Amino acid sequence: MGVMVEEFRRWRLWFPLGWVLIAAVSIYDIWLTVRYREELPFMEENPLGRWLIRMGSGDVQLFVQLKVAGTIVVMAVLLGMMHRQSRLLAPVTGTLASLQTGLLAYLILG
Repeated sequence: MGVMVEEFRRWRLWFPLGWVLIAAVSIYDIWLTVRYREELPFMEENPLGRWLIRMGSGDVQLFVQLKVAGTIVVMAVLLGMMHRQSRLLAPVTGTLASLQTGLLAYLILG
């Protein structure tokens, strides 16, 4: 039990960095969606994103709203996990931060 508590304390120092990275990449992705809203119906590669744009008759508003809502939910769940000292905090945050880093690289490098 003592090792787990120590590991959590150590991870608690890294958690804010991962949390901010996840949020920042999400915000950047949402900004790109709004910035390229006119081209996005032709550029979006995510099938769910394409479907949401079609549901909005080519408007990205529904897509953006769901991206924002999803980001808020994920960020809140991570904070809840931190406050409950969940043993899953490190793997979940680490995995999400890694995926967001990959998304950022894709968005920047294409």
